[in-house]
Amino acid sequence: QWHGWQLNSEYVVMQRRAQERFQFASSKLSYAQLGRFTPFISRHTWFDRAGLLGNFNNSAAGFSYRLTSSLAVEGAYARGGGQSVRWLQVHYAIER
Repeated sequence: QWHGWQLNSEYVVMQRRAQERFQFASSKLSYAQLGRFTPFISRHTWFDRAGLLGNFNNSAAGFSYRLTSSLAVEGAYARGGGQSVRWLQVHYAIER
């Protein structure tokens, strides 16, 4: 975290055989110094040589709103592949 900005990235490669390789990459930049409200932008891409999931790229912009220390609501708008998607989801974290 740097001055309220947080960058999370993930890269995953799974391969059974050379012709069955799946790659996934994701990055999310968020700003966490607005109290319960956290805006973000993100980028997601995957490439599936096996053909089960196809190839996909999208960019998203959205926000999360923390309701309690373990419960948040997230909404976003994404464009990719000539289509747009909107979503709303709930995040619940259990910590011990």
